[in-house]
Amino acid sequence: MQDNKQYPTSVEHASDSLGATTPCVAICGAGIAGLTLAAILSRQLGDRVQLAVFERASIDRDQGYGLDLDEHGQEALVKAGVYHRYWDVSRPYSDCMAWFPMHGTEPIGVMFRPALLSRWFPSMFAARPESNRGALRDILLEALEDNVKTSVRFDTPVTGIQLQNDGRATLSTQTGEALGTFDLIIDAMGLHSTLRDERVLDAAGGRVDTGNIMIHGVIQNPETRCCSELVDALDRFGTISTFGRGHAIFVQRFGAGMEDNRVSVFYMVSHLENEAELLGQIGIDKPDSRASGIMRDERLELVKRWVLEDMGEVLDPLWRNAIECLERVTVREEVTHGLTKLRSDCMLPLICVGDSLRNCGLGGGGILAMQDAIEMSKLFEDEKAIVDNKLNLELLRSNEQEMLKRKQDFSRRKAVRFDQQRKRVLELGRGPGSLADWFPAGVPLFLARLILPALGKFSSAWYRRERRRRGKAGSDAGTSIYPNVRKLLERGEGF
Repeated sequence: MQDNKQYPTSVEHASDSLGATTPCVAICGAGIAGLTLAAILSRQLGDRVQLAVFERASIDRDQGYGLDLDEHGQEALVKAGVYHRYWDVSRPYSDCMAWFPMHGTEPIGVMFRPALLSRWFPSMFAARPESNRGALRDILLEALEDNVKTSVRFDTPVTGIQLQNDGRATLSTQTGEALGTFDLIIDAMGLHSTLRDERVLDAAGGRVDTGNIMIHGVIQNPETRCCSELVDALDRFGTISTFGRGHAIFVQRFGAGMEDNRVSVFYMVSHLENEAELLGQIGIDKPDSRASGIMRDERLELVKRWVLEDMGEVLDPLWRNAIECLERVTVREEVTHGLTKLRSDCMLPLICVGDSLRNCGLGGGGILAMQDAIEMSKLFEDEKAIVDNKLNLELLRSNEQEMLKRKQDFSRRKAVRFDQQRKRVLELGRGPGSLADWFPAGVPLFLARLILPALGKFSSAWYRRERRRRGKAGSDAGTSIYPNVRKLLERGEGF
């Protein structure tokens, strides 16, 4: 649950209270990208800049599930001064993932971070547990509390931006309330950003229905609700999954700490055309807001009944039990942006980061957003970024194209994989599946058929050996960390 701390409800512009010599920066959006960047800049720049964060949602908005932070995300926590809280918001031993057959309760392969490889090759096998998004947001907000030059305002949808004669820009809400005039505005509002069109050109007009339909659910405490086989599997592996052709389900720990047992369930629907068809089959109306889309009422039972019927007897009772125990669900089709390029005619002091620049959808957006925050903060470290108390917009924009390319490449690879798998479902129907469903044309499948089963058996055996020897597998606070993170901590940057 989110706390109910009250953050500042208004912000004065630097020219009103501090004199025109102090640059003022607005960050629109208090999600992962916005708060990470705000926490780093607040700590990095101190009183050199006045920083204002605006968030359209309320402070108690649901934050979703987990996020496994890579070396960039963990570096961001160091720079924000909150890395010492990392294991407070992360689930120990959750960076293991087991693949199960569609029927059976023993894995056919396990992906994990062996202790030996973690010590020898920390750049590849460092600790990477599942971190709770809501708890992560809370510690970033706490990091902003001590800086009087930083304010956070919730329930403030930024919809208007107007260029001023001096090159700065004024922000306003949908009711016309002026929020201040800023030397730089960083758009971190995500997929539905209201400022994005000022900075980029989107070939699809800002919305692409991918056809990737998902049913998300939560089990607050599987230890008290679920069958012993499911609990045992979750205890052994942080994430468990099974998939075939047209079948896929993932169950994942995402609690903050060992006492937080929350689990998320992802049921993927690839055999229907779109979200409307799925909602029609379930017999519910399309939600009209994020809040109404979280179903705890009679719609929850309708969704669960549809999923159980869709599973039939194809999947093991283990997975049926996970669905039966769901306490809330959301149903949605993944929506993303179209092919995007930066505007050359944008005169506004506006920079897009994270999903505002280019949405990546499930499986990478949060991580890439934190990488954007790191790169933006490094630009502010340049001695030319602030000269005579003026911001160098050209310098601060210098990584924007690279950030966009990274997201375009990620989205393109993801779309190719999904399109290939969907094509196989449409051609052959749903079933157990084969390696051809996952490997593109031209890959020598005979080698994959020889190598992958052997790797699966080897990884499972290694995992069992590690658990026997250590009593556990996966990462905890004593596991090796990424070299870049260790170097920053050794230099004292995390304190």
